[in-house]
Amino acid sequence: MRTASGGTLAALAALAACAGPRAEPPEVRTVPADEIVRLAGLPDFVDVREVVRGRNGIWILDSESPYLTYVPADDPGAFRRFGREGSGPGELRAPRGLRAVDGGVVVFDATLRRLVGFTDSGGVLAVPTAARESEAWIRPDLAEVTHVDPWRVRVAGDVEVSLAFAGRVTSAPDVWTGALVGTTPEREAMFRLELDDLAPPRERPPTVFAPVPLWDVCGESVVLWNPARQAILRTDLSGTPLAETTVPADAPEITQEGVEAFLRYQARLELGPGFERAGIDFRAQARQVRDAFGATGPAFVDLRCGAGTEVWLQTFDLGDHPLGLGSTWVRLAQGHPQERVRFPSDFRPLTFDENGVTGVERTRAGDHLATWRWRTGRIS
Repeated sequence: MRTASGGTLAALAALAACAGPRAEPPEVRTVPADEIVRLAGLPDFVDVREVVRGRNGIWILDSESPYLTYVPADDPGAFRRFGREGSGPGELRAPRGLRAVDGGVVVFDATLRRLVGFTDSGGVLAVPTAARESEAWIRPDLAEVTHVDPWRVRVAGDVEVSLAFAGRVTSAPDVWTGALVGTTPEREAMFRLELDDLAPPRERPPTVFAPVPLWDVCGESVVLWNPARQAILRTDLSGTPLAETTVPADAPEITQEGVEAFLRYQARLELGPGFERAGIDFRAQARQVRDAFGATGPAFVDLRCGAGTEVWLQTFDLGDHPLGLGSTWVRLAQGHPQERVRFPSDFRPLTFDENGVTGVERTRAGDHLATWRWRTGRIS
């Protein structure tokens, strides 16, 4: 097993020393709303949490039962839905951490604290039952009340990459207490990167919108955004550093209005659509808790891999969403200039590939799977 300390961290420092000068941010390319095309023949969803690509189709994880939908690539209309609510075999209560595996999909239930597997046809798929370190207690609704996703799991070949925590995770700053680990199906450790080693304490503010490391697996490499160094780190699947690229980004200001919007959003989640009848003075409450939010937010709130060497970073913007989930994404690709793409406010990108972007279009009726072909424009 490789642990990122000592020589590895020294290697990171050497890579950082080779970073180029700060460049001016590129112009923003705005995607017209009529270029977002819904995929026909699929059902409406309540609140899509994740979309992952399997060998022969895509898996969609929803927030309500039936939680899982499998869409075959060769016949999207023949989709299948399963994973009803409950505590019995093949049932779910708070599914997270969706990942495609040979023969189906595996999901972690944050409430039942167990792994559940399904085949493409909806049958139960056998999965390891041994408790894992990454199954430490994590607040089940953390992804709804913050900008972080501690349940992400990626599989590359025989290596599964995920975050591991030894203690409780109840807020965004707690992510710094974890480690990014890679393991084999036999639970053999391939690497372990302690996130706490990536930045000194002063670079880890204990605020609601704390900047945290973001990561994904791109092909055969792990890609990680380190907010303390404003850099993208690439390692291989054994944890060996490959490259580090500086991505200068300004920390956006957190305004009093942004804090109020966040508090209103939380109240709606807890009290429902009629939260205004509770008579909460959000302006006064925002003044009382202002210091807990800090002066600035993180530069980015999500990282997702695209085709080849592409990396997409979602910007932080309280004007777009109360959690700062910005509509503008930064596209990075080796050998190409940085590009900034702004999507319509009701479209949430989830996967990026050589054909374009797949995500969900959000309406009052629910979420709809949709896509945008970014290289050629509108889909014919």
